[in-house]
Formats: sequence, C-alpha cells, structure tokens
Amino acid sequence: MDETSTISVPDAYRAMCNFVETYWKRGNRAGLDDPIECLLSDIQFGAAGPTNPADPAQWQDFLDAVRRVAQ
Repeated sequence: MDETSTISVPDAYRAMCNFVETYWKRGNRAGLDDPIECLLSDIQFGAAGPTNPADPAQWQDFLDAVRRVAQ
C-alpha cells in the first residue's frame, strides 16, 4: 500500500483508531489522566464495527471529517 491507495471509510476509521492508539502507547501514557485516553475510549468500537463506537457521535464526526477532506 502506498500514498495513492484507497480504502473504505470504515477501514479508514479503523486505521485512525489504530494510529491514535499506537501514538498513545508509544508515549507510555497508560494510567495517566490523558485526553488521548479519553478520546480512545470514545472512538473504540465493539462487535458492530466502526460505525458503532462507544460514543456514537464520534462516527458522525469522523464522516464529517471525511467529507471535508474529500471535497
């Protein structure tokens, strides 16, 4: 995969979640009262997949961000 590859919006959401979680873990922030930890708890998704994160508003916010970038 290179910079010109495309993926689905749900896969992009998964990639964003993975990116943020990797950044958080690399910074050894676990256990701290960290805003990124709060974000991670809101954006993580369960069995229903990325269209159903812990905070449902996050999916809509992500779709809005995709629309802004895709314009």
